Amino acid sequence: MRKVAFVITGLISSIIIICCNKKSQPAFDNKFFKGTWTYRSLNNYPIDTPFCHLEFATAVMKFDSISNDSIFGILDMGEGSALNLKGKINLCDTVYSFYIRGIGVPNSSTDNWEYDYQGYVIPKWKNGINQVDACVGSVIRAKPHGSSKAGKTASFYITKKQP
Repeated sequence: MRKVAFVITGLISSIIIICCNKKSQPAFDNKFFKGTWTYRSLNNYPIDTPFCHLEFATAVMKFDSISNDSIFGILDMGEGSALNLKGKINLCDTVYSFYIRGIGVPNSSTDNWEYDYQGYVIPKWKNGINQVDACVGSVIRAKPHGSSKAGKTASFYITKKQP
């Protein structure tokens, strides 16, 4: 019985992956990500932690180059600290997701840093008021740097700055 369940689960997963990677899906609107975004990430601490102790990072994400399903930009943390961003955008059913790798700038304070971002575009509400473009997701420190160990995770959200 376990073997049957395992095979069925594998088949369902394969079907979902195939359906989510169809070439016939519409191309992502490149204008969505292009521009400047406010980035905020929060530590995933227990619920009894005061909100003011949850901040992990605040920065500015700027995406300049977007083509088809690729995205390129920079995460600027101020004071010369930055990560070069490179990633992919994916459409599954009606949900846009993205995977971005942030690599430290050589010969800077972020040299050898590496962070991975997995996120989702938040759809706009039909009756929403004054909505801005926004995404949510999770970030992981992919490589250790200094005394900071690899594997650290946090939740993040980004909101697009209005021109």
